[in-house]
Amino acid sequence: MRNSFNTAGFSEVVHETRDDPAEAWYAYQGKAHYSPRRGLSARNGPALLGRVKSARAFSLDLCDPGQDGDEPPAASDEPAPIDLALTGIASCSLKTLVGGGSARGVVFDTVEMLIEYGAAEGRSGHTVNCQFEVGGPAGHRLIAELLDQVQNHSPNHKTLTAEIPLDVHYADGSGHVVHERLSGVEPFASRHRPARRRVRWISGVQLESYPVPATGPPLRIDSPKQTTGVDWGPNPQEHLLMGMASDVAANLGRLSREHLGRQLRWEVAAAGGVDIRGLLHADPAAIVHLQDVGCTISVPGNLEDEPDLLSIARTAVEQSEVSNLICRRQAVGVSLKPPIYRAPSWQRGRAAS
Repeated sequence: MRNSFNTAGFSEVVHETRDDPAEAWYAYQGKAHYSPRRGLSARNGPALLGRVKSARAFSLDLCDPGQDGDEPPAASDEPAPIDLALTGIASCSLKTLVGGGSARGVVFDTVEMLIEYGAAEGRSGHTVNCQFEVGGPAGHRLIAELLDQVQNHSPNHKTLTAEIPLDVHYADGSGHVVHERLSGVEPFASRHRPARRRVRWISGVQLESYPVPATGPPLRIDSPKQTTGVDWGPNPQEHLLMGMASDVAANLGRLSREHLGRQLRWEVAAAGGVDIRGLLHADPAAIVHLQDVGCTISVPGNLEDEPDLLSIARTAVEQSEVSNLICRRQAVGVSLKPPIYRAPSWQRGRAAS
């Protein structure tokens, strides 16, 4: 075990998926609630890891970007939906890098990423910029190879660069459901509000995500433990799906105020799955990015009697920045700061003496 990363456990998963392909399907959920009184919040749902159900529960109070209309959101210690999405993207990339390095015998000192959305788009032509910083004895060539693995085998990074259809369900209390499929090439009316996060690897599969500048507490990221261990946060895919659900929910709150002149409560659930064989290089034909991505909106009224509700719900999805990130192919910039080598403490002590 290197970097507290259980590489033997992942080897076992590879063998399991070869014997039983159903063990390779990992399904995740992200849910959001908009309340006129309590604001915007998000939580994860139970995860399905192959044939094992992992019923973990984490919830977050969020900054509602819809409160400010088209103006930049007011300063807040709480993360916004786009912060959850960026956290999911960066943490998935870092976990892939550390896992790949650990399998090759690399010991890391520090691994982190500055991820930017929108802010540098005009300068670089990239919608998302990912700047890695890796500390430790590994050489630049090896780190560059690991970054190539990230771009080819990190599920959330591959999601950014793929065109993914989105299945949307609009459901009211009477049981009436409208289903639509948005293709990955359909334009989303995204407003591209700039956002930045700094995500740091802590140990094993645990990471933290900080706002930039660091004005609030970090978000914690972990991976589900199937039978043992304690999770300290949602995993990268859950952060990404929670970001989409809460982004749509915030739009629903804003649009109902603007077009109906009244406040309504909204529930949104997002779901998606990963074929873990793509991440683990177990099957070259396996799809790496998120699959079966869906969004279900619980409409607070009757769809047949109030057609405006369906129109608002459709617009909320179409204007979602996170839906745009997930479903449309993005221009992503990847860069690496010069590697940093910090001598072990015992060597520094000897040098000082």
